[in-house]
Amino acid sequence: MTFPSGATPEIESYLGALLCPECRDEYLRHEAAEAFWREDDAEEGLRVTSSLEGAAVETRSSMDACPSARRSGLRIVFRCEHCEGVKTLAIVQHKGCTYLSWEP
Repeated sequence: MTFPSGATPEIESYLGALLCPECRDEYLRHEAAEAFWREDDAEEGLRVTSSLEGAAVETRSSMDACPSARRSGLRIVFRCEHCEGVKTLAIVQHKGCTYLSWEP
């Protein structure tokens, strides 16, 4: 599994609501999403990005930005309504498992 270097805060929730890793408030707005789809170890694959500004699909995109070193991955960008921090949640496939991590 490849996450950015350094420690990543534990994923916390309150009554099922995802909490901001900085201030622990539950009011997180979805700002954007990015999905990477590829065959195992492929250097290119499908990359889909979307936000209020629009959406883009790249069918032969490099997988260098994918949060998973070998498989598919997702990123969701959140803005906290309390502290105004912007945080990215990575969802990574690795050897049949799915991992969640806040990117630093």
